[in-house]
Amino acid sequence: MRKRNVILVIYPAIAIFFLLSFSLYAQYKVYTWENFEEGTFPPTLHLYGDANLANVFPFRYEQLPNLIAIFEGNAKSECGRYGLCLKTGSGSRYLRVIGENILKRDLLQEHHKAIIQADFYMQNPSQDMVGMALLAAEILPSQSGKITTYYRLGINRLGQVYFSYIDGRIQERPLMYVKQESPGLKLKTPGWHRFQMVFQGQSKIKCFVDAKETDFSPLSENSLKTIGMGVMISGQPNPTVISIIDNLSIQLAEEDIPLPNSPWDDSESANNHSLFKNQAPHIPAATFPDLFWHNTAEEAVQANAQIKKPYLVLFFSPFVKANSSLNQIINSDISARNFFKQYVLVAIDVNQLAGGALAQKCGVFKLPCFVTMDFNGMETSRLYFKEDMEWKTIENNLKGKSQ
Repeated sequence: MRKRNVILVIYPAIAIFFLLSFSLYAQYKVYTWENFEEGTFPPTLHLYGDANLANVFPFRYEQLPNLIAIFEGNAKSECGRYGLCLKTGSGSRYLRVIGENILKRDLLQEHHKAIIQADFYMQNPSQDMVGMALLAAEILPSQSGKITTYYRLGINRLGQVYFSYIDGRIQERPLMYVKQESPGLKLKTPGWHRFQMVFQGQSKIKCFVDAKETDFSPLSENSLKTIGMGVMISGQPNPTVISIIDNLSIQLAEEDIPLPNSPWDDSESANNHSLFKNQAPHIPAATFPDLFWHNTAEEAVQANAQIKKPYLVLFFSPFVKANSSLNQIINSDISARNFFKQYVLVAIDVNQLAGGALAQKCGVFKLPCFVTMDFNGMETSRLYFKEDMEWKTIENNLKGKSQ
């Protein structure tokens, strides 16, 4: 068996197209993703409006000690070390950032989906509250460096979530504008929130905040033929206000599958989609309290620095049929518990951005999948779990024994 050294690698953003591995299991694939972990402004992003490198720049989260909640809970693993800071103020009221990787909408068949999304950190509402929006922008050669045609999903200074379609070549006012009061979405402030525009086929648009569909969704709008991911911040003319975004991305699916769980949604309905019940959706749990599953490779490596155990990595998705059988084995089989105790355990949800990228890097194309590695991150075995498998078969395969 060819060994792979995977768990110690810090991997870059990757682009995966429709032709790669879609038929093997239902999963969103990363088309383009900016998580700012290089600590520099990405060359694939471009600045528009009043934006420049003085008011739009990557920063380490540790540099904002006054924003305590910015790095609590899931943010430690979901947002990494760096985010993108946007500072509005006098002379810089409208900041726009757009990616150059464009998705052609006519490639989306009726059952295809494309997600444009970003994570926004929202501070406590006030009179100086900044308007934040996710953009799906069409960049035309005739625009000469200007962004005038785009869809916008955001939250305004009144706390209302809205969607608008703007074509500045026709008129400055939105050609379409719908809104919903954010209290209906229960947006926690201060805190992180994930905004998502889902393009299904060439005319349907669905809008989500923290994986919850808005009241005004779905929409029928097909004017834009090419779309690039972006964000827009609008601020008051006088005070400087800091806005923070992370995980700006486009993801693709060739099947009509549910959205990935939002890491910022801690509701009961989100937990019910988990592979393992009664636990946050990104961290599997076992009945046995001495089994702990890390949800990132980096976290597992840090925890294992002194223990020096081998690793057992479980790649999973909340929507795979075999989860029920696997859940029963992990939560009830004493022999399985004793086996797992020999490893540092890692559970990777491939329908999250980082999890999907790691699965692709490791060559995991079916789910659920167990991969064992030695302390140095060299693969020693792997097994694709099937619904009718018994624990003894799993154990023998992972130990390298013949059936």
